[in-house]
Amino acid sequence: MRNFVYVIGSTDDFCDETELRSTYLSGNIGDKNASVYEFDLSESSSITGCGLSEIATLIGQGMAFESWSQDGTYSLLIEK
Repeated sequence: MRNFVYVIGSTDDFCDETELRSTYLSGNIGDKNASVYEFDLSESSSITGCGLSEIATLIGQGMAFESWSQDGTYSLLIEK
């Protein structure tokens, strides 16, 4: 089992994906306009033509974009 985190935040609160990543990793994301989606994938998960990290990105985006828009946001996938 591999663990992933998809993090998304507003461009009003973050200047780029690097700042979003460092804020999440420092544990200080709670006071920002951002969301964190944690999920696990089995090593055997597959979609033809996609690697596991691509599958994880698709899942993370699906979870995040239920509430967020791609416009005005930065997002990233982190494997824990």
